[in-house]
Amino acid sequence: MSEQNDSYWDDLGVNWAAIDPDIGIITPRLEARLRRQSNWITAGLVSAWMVSACGLVLGLVTMWTGWQSGAWHFVTRGFGITVVSLLLAGSARWLRPVRSAEQAVALSEMLDLAIQRAMRMVLLIRLSLWACGLAAASGLVGTAIRTHLSDPPRMSPIVDLILLGLFAMVLYLCGRQCDASVARYELLKHSLVGKDGVG
Repeated sequence: MSEQNDSYWDDLGVNWAAIDPDIGIITPRLEARLRRQSNWITAGLVSAWMVSACGLVLGLVTMWTGWQSGAWHFVTRGFGITVVSLLLAGSARWLRPVRSAEQAVALSEMLDLAIQRAMRMVLLIRLSLWACGLAAASGLVGTAIRTHLSDPPRMSPIVDLILLGLFAMVLYLCGRQCDASVARYELLKHSLVGKDGVG
């Protein structure tokens, strides 16, 4: 029976193991994948900074408007938008050190970079799930304050919660894929130790 570090168990309980991997096939494919990921990471960083900047402005304006008019539910929701925007801006920095794939030349370096990227994506997804929870909580608190001080909102907060729940579900599934990628890359790296200087 294979040892735990020599195999990868998938979600169905199937034990996968890399048998005599061909470096000549793996290296160009992994290099091409890392370059594509670099392009997506660059686009994601630019988008994250733009969205976080717009969200920060929106959150501050919403809080200021609520403070001036006495609409305290606006202050609560603006605070939630501001915090989520700051989380997005701060978490985007985690991908900057692994954005470039040019320094990864050897196969072992490429595998290390792929593992680091997948692990950082797992952390980003977990932080995004926390942001979804924060957005849901601030929305519910804002709705409760508005209902208590004046009339209830015309649009039910259930719609927002359903959308946030669907988004969180997608994030959760993406996180499982990233966890599986980490396990597969680590298995591949372990299988290649000692082959043509890899290790």
